[in-house]
Amino acid sequence: MTCPAWADDRERDPAFVAHAEAVGDAVASDSTPLRVAIVNRWHRNLFKGWVPLTDYAGNMRQVTASMPCLNGDVLFGGRLGSAPGVVASEMQVLCAAINTRTQQLDRNADGLTDEALVGAVAAAVARAVAEFIRIHPYVNGNGRTSRVLWRAVAGRLGFPASISVGERPQEPYVSCLHEAINGRIGPLVARVLMTISTA
Repeated sequence: MTCPAWADDRERDPAFVAHAEAVGDAVASDSTPLRVAIVNRWHRNLFKGWVPLTDYAGNMRQVTASMPCLNGDVLFGGRLGSAPGVVASEMQVLCAAINTRTQQLDRNADGLTDEALVGAVAAAVARAVAEFIRIHPYVNGNGRTSRVLWRAVAGRLGFPASISVGERPQEPYVSCLHEAINGRIGPLVARVLMTISTA
């Protein structure tokens, strides 16, 4: 089977951008513990009807005979995402880590200064987004889904984040993200801080 290429250049389509922003807005107030199925639903809601193959929307890369186009590697910025056979387990670990971190921050928020709390929220968001991008669970649409995750984690912690889901962020965001994937989280934390509403 030949798998159709998915060139994701939807930021030029105003209808898609509005649709993506609505998906991002919807998750910001959801306090349900994060699960892989929820992240898949976000991806499906973002891309259903916009992808060249229906299997691409809401299904992570995996080794399966029923959806062979999901069994492939992805490159981003010259880096290889996780292998299809481990994506699901790595995403389960990520979701559990996000849930643990948000619960810890909820429990300890009263003991933190406002500045320390905002910094801790920004660090939690940055780590979640960097790990998601490192895994690169989908054939495409990982950047937009990571920004939905950004909004979701910040929102769960009571700090709505203003980051566009539909439009690609400009530099230095991409550089900060690559640094975070390589263990230098500080620049991405600073970018997250710029999007968090403390009002």
